[in-house]
Amino acid sequence: MNNAIEGYWINWEWMVAWAVREINYQAIMGDPDIPKNKKPSTKKAYMKLNHIDKEFHEENKRLSDEEIKKAENKL
Repeated sequence: MNNAIEGYWINWEWMVAWAVREINYQAIMGDPDIPKNKKPSTKKAYMKLNHIDKEFHEENKRLSDEEIKKAENKL
């Protein structure tokens, strides 16, 4: 994807989409008219945000032995 277009969508997710997801998820969870079995289990199940959810996943990955050695060499 073109960097300018991708940057637009990343910015849109960070500025708009995450707030929409948070507000709507809380509204659904607090609505007594929606049966519990029809409510989403997580915010991601309600609305997946490609860049935000991907970055969160990448933050929690383990470092490889090679990456650890490179960091040790720099220190």
